[in-house]
Amino acid sequence: MDKKIILRMLPSKDINVSIEDGNTITISKDNRSIKADDIYWLINFSRGDKYTVESQNETNVDVAVLKFFEELFSDIVKKLNRIADSDEDEYLTGSETE
Repeated sequence: MDKKIILRMLPSKDINVSIEDGNTITISKDNRSIKADDIYWLINFSRGDKYTVESQNETNVDVAVLKFFEELFSDIVKKLNRIADSDEDEYLTGSETE
C-alpha cells in the first residue's frame, strides 16, 4: 500500500507529522526530539508498504529544522522501501549487497 508521510511546520513552530491512515505525532518547538517508538507507531509498517515523504511550510519558519526532520524521515523511508521491495528476508539478515 502506498503511504505518504507529511511533515507540516505550523505557525506555532510545532511540526505535525502525519500519515494518510490517520496516525499523527507532534514535534514540539520546545523540545525538538522524537522517539523511535513514536516513529514506529506512526509508520505502522507492513511488508509491501511503500512510503513517500512530503514537507509543507506555508509560513516559511524554521526551514532548517523542518529540513532536518524531512531528511530523517526520508532516510527511514528509503530503508523501509528496500524492505518492501525485497522478495526474501535478505535485507533483514544482512546478506544483501548494496
